Amino acid sequence: MRRTGGHLLVQPLPDEHLFSVIARHHLVSAGRTAVDTLNRLDIEPGPLRSQNVFNAAFHSAVPSLAAGLGMSPGELVRRHSLLPLYRIALPANVLSTWEKRWEIGDDASDDAIATLNPNVLCHDASWRYCPRCAEEDVLRHGVEYWHVLHQIPGLERCPLHAVPLRGRCPSCGFSQLKLNDLTLPRPRCGCEPERSLSSALPWDEWLGALLFRLRDAEGVSVEAIVKMLSEVLDLPHPLKVRDRPATAERLKRIEARTGEASLARIFHFYRTEGATFRGRARPNIVWTSLAESFGAARHPLYFLVLLWSLRLTPDQVAAGSADVSEGATLPAASAGLPAAAASETSSRRSGDRQ
Repeated sequence: MRRTGGHLLVQPLPDEHLFSVIARHHLVSAGRTAVDTLNRLDIEPGPLRSQNVFNAAFHSAVPSLAAGLGMSPGELVRRHSLLPLYRIALPANVLSTWEKRWEIGDDASDDAIATLNPNVLCHDASWRYCPRCAEEDVLRHGVEYWHVLHQIPGLERCPLHAVPLRGRCPSCGFSQLKLNDLTLPRPRCGCEPERSLSSALPWDEWLGALLFRLRDAEGVSVEAIVKMLSEVLDLPHPLKVRDRPATAERLKRIEARTGEASLARIFHFYRTEGATFRGRARPNIVWTSLAESFGAARHPLYFLVLLWSLRLTPDQVAAGSADVSEGATLPAASAGLPAAAASETSSRRSGDRQ
């Protein structure tokens, strides 16, 4: 695989998505087309999506960019992609295989896997940005860029500025699902942006803090997360078919605690009336997450919703353990959502977004 010399690549900015690095590199490569830039960087053909770490384009970009930037592939994906967040839904052997193949210069695309049931999710999968962050980026770095933080699945507001992220336009429906034109954040449809004075949701603050915490965590995998969730939910591990009624009972408590309106922001099947979805019973996300997640990748939103509803902190998730003696177990019912600790995301307002 041909390597690109580090002197030809712009250096990543704090919290910059690795595809954004390619877009800024393209910006200073006058006269080239986007296709030419991707070819020169040995990026495999495919959609450059904000939240997808499973396709050939992502996996070919990792070893190529790491070599060109003088970084290890592990450091690149930890600081400049959503892979740290996706680790909670990926088997340890899959992560290990990817890391080894990146290190030897193989793009690992043969080992790329798809998440199960993404069609039941209703989060915004377009490239998104915070207008306040973009303004600050221009002042600090002279250019706006795509932040990894803003691409977190299920995130609605910037945890740093409490303003709605700009992605899919609520007026005309425009959204930038792929970054293959290698453009940087800017209004693209001409509609008036959404205006809101409300504060950031605790969910958004929790997601932001979790991403930053997972960047430095070791040993996080779906096996560790499933084991921890089973302990907190007081369920057998591993689950057997006879345990399915117990998972349904735990799900009822989670629904009561979280609220169906909140769940409807993530799952299509909570937007329907009654307990059916497309003529069938609603999926049991407790059973689906804890019993059916090995051998294939469940979308991390399944686990994120469960971890959030159980009031597990980013530190507990990153450590893969929770002290059930300290009240982490799920009570019969509880109104409202917990207020998440957001000390880490709040500290990023000072500009130290690593």
